[in-house]
Amino acid sequence: MTELSNYFMSLECELESLEAFDFIQKEIYFDAGETVVSQLERAKFLYFLIEGEVSLSIKLKDEPENLKVGLSSSKFTPIGWSGFKEPYRYATSTTAVTNIKLISIEFENLALTFEKYPNLGTLFLKFVVSKSSILLYETRKMLAQLVPVSQQSFLQLNPFDSIDDNHNPDLDEGLKRSPFFEVFNEDELDFFKSLGILTQVKTGEKYFRQEENADQISFLISGRLALIHAEDKLNQKLDKRIVNNEGYIITIDAFTESETYFDTCVALQSTWVWSINSAKLRANLLQSPALAIKFYKRLLWYTSVSLRSARARLIRVQYDGEISAVKHIIEQHASQLDVLSKIHKIPTLLNHTITINDAFVSLEKLKVNGTSLEKRLANSSLSILSEVLRENDFYNGLAKIYSSIVNAPEVFFPNEVRSLCAESFYSLFEKTGYNLKGIENLPEEPAIYIYNHLENHPYNTLPNSFQLTLDSHFISSVILFKKFQNPGIRVVRVPKGEEYGHQLYYERLGHIPVYTQDSQQLNETDQEKKNRRNEFYITAEEYLNNGTSILLAPEGRSYTTDQSPGEFKAGAFILASKLPKEPLIVPIAVANFDKRLNRTQFSAVIKEPFRLSDRIENVNDREEMNTFLSDLRNSFQNYVKEAQELTNESSWTKML
Repeated sequence: MTELSNYFMSLECELESLEAFDFIQKEIYFDAGETVVSQLERAKFLYFLIEGEVSLSIKLKDEPENLKVGLSSSKFTPIGWSGFKEPYRYATSTTAVTNIKLISIEFENLALTFEKYPNLGTLFLKFVVSKSSILLYETRKMLAQLVPVSQQSFLQLNPFDSIDDNHNPDLDEGLKRSPFFEVFNEDELDFFKSLGILTQVKTGEKYFRQEENADQISFLISGRLALIHAEDKLNQKLDKRIVNNEGYIITIDAFTESETYFDTCVALQSTWVWSINSAKLRANLLQSPALAIKFYKRLLWYTSVSLRSARARLIRVQYDGEISAVKHIIEQHASQLDVLSKIHKIPTLLNHTITINDAFVSLEKLKVNGTSLEKRLANSSLSILSEVLRENDFYNGLAKIYSSIVNAPEVFFPNEVRSLCAESFYSLFEKTGYNLKGIENLPEEPAIYIYNHLENHPYNTLPNSFQLTLDSHFISSVILFKKFQNPGIRVVRVPKGEEYGHQLYYERLGHIPVYTQDSQQLNETDQEKKNRRNEFYITAEEYLNNGTSILLAPEGRSYTTDQSPGEFKAGAFILASKLPKEPLIVPIAVANFDKRLNRTQFSAVIKEPFRLSDRIENVNDREEMNTFLSDLRNSFQNYVKEAQELTNESSWTKML
């Protein structure tokens, strides 16, 4: 007998069924580098790895090389198990890394054997489920290690209370919406319902913990749960997913090889869970082998769907693009979709910031009204695109703010427009899950706030080619406006002639204009330059005397977070020295405002204020000023690193 047959002999299978099972098996060998199965090829054989190591990969359209999605040297790793379900084609390509030994079984022969020996069929499918789940968990481990916590958003994991927290859930409706149960008839569904129990999980409560013994299969009936896997003790390597669709599976870990929970499950709002004890379910399924086979095939279906979703997220990480991942997952099911299905349009709609919103509207409609397959693909796509959705909401928020400012009523004074702008930005930033430290360092008196100015990511460029500076608006709104109900006034560069968007926006806000190397060049005399500087000092003094703080960046231009801060110029400090009443200078270090929101969290650190006279004796001494500027820049470099490190201090990870 083969090694696979010997394994089932240890399970005390009937000799007759075991001999029939052994008869349909064949031992085969592949040399290193040979292809065992090819992606999308019709699945005729199921294979099990006996010796050696294999590599699993997927082919992506428009990519020259296959993406490696897994390695396995685990004995009895199943290869080609996607052949158990439609469209009966291999989901990945499998290649021998070393010389390998396999057992092959023709799917047609398996079906005939299961029909004659259903008890063997149940044991076999249970075995394949336990082995195939290893591939899923290995992929999720890869994701946890590839995406550091600093590049993950935990905003969607914030627990919240719902006005419907105490409502009684409709179990029948929840199970009807479950994709898992859609293949079972009414009598079969009643069988499962008779075995299950409903449990309420309160907001913030852990339903189960990673590595605990798993003893149930469970489904979400109402509410919202987070499943988080930690790959290290410090909780810095995490993979997370949200379950918020009624009837969707929470865990099948009780049917995996380890029978332990892979994740920690936490309720993000009051949640109702329906579960069946796994031992009880197995015992009852023994009385109905045909239903047992149907059940385990459905577990295989769920594992396959979950694995495809995890691999799609892997594509997103490897190719830095959720759109590629969604495109791939739709292409994988193209042969099963109607050619007129609106889901075919999704990748195209996602390619442009102006049409991304249309893609989300279509996906939400398909999630509710689509076919069974369209619903699953829409849900998978929305899960992959969760950060893109957040980023798209942010982009739309920027566009709305710009429009509200340039179209503000003419009767509004500039200070009223600045307050309107700060209030709008405050509301927008509150949805991003930013990090802020040092609020206690804000002085009660108006001051000069200096910050390292960061570039804007091209993604946030508005249709008129204008970019709203995020770091300065963050300081104005989240820090100053929230604390003092006064956003302060910025020192902004005079735009070039062709920068209409820039001019319209900042003129309406009434900020203090200054000429920089990036401005339209002036042809003026030395006296005219001196007069212009004196006017600037007078204007700044008036604002400070009236209780309005001044924001400016000493660098005079913007940089990336990794390059920041640039070389400091003396202008901000000469301003402080020219004022009759010496103001406090408040350093604020900002980080990550130059990056896409779906890859980071914005951060800022407010440091202790100082007066220039405490740091420098003679501002007119060029050598002394240069030393001061160099020292301050060095300090700012550490401040920026401190701001960057805040992204690693997620309060959520401490809850695990």
